[in-house]
Amino acid sequence: MSRRSDKKLLTLISIIPVVLIGIFTFILNAVVIHENRTKVETLINALHTESVEKEKAQIKHQVDTIYQQVAYQRNLTENTLKQSIKSRVDNAFNTLSFIYQQNK
Repeated sequence: MSRRSDKKLLTLISIIPVVLIGIFTFILNAVVIHENRTKVETLINALHTESVEKEKAQIKHQVDTIYQQVAYQRNLTENTLKQSIKSRVDNAFNTLSFIYQQNK
């Protein structure tokens, strides 16, 4: 009996370190994987936030540029119309002045 229990004890002593190393390795890998997933999720969220902010800034810049173009075109159109109206008024005045000079 003693030999049998010695063999079992020797077998147990040789298997337990392997099993403990396997369990420890599994737990360590689980912890590392969990930490990596947490870091990846944090990085993804930061990247998403950063890209959204960049897109917002780019769209704001485009809107500001378009607004400036519209304001420039409006001012240009107003000046052109003012000059056109002034020219027509001057032509009408000259025509009336000519008619008046002809028919005093």
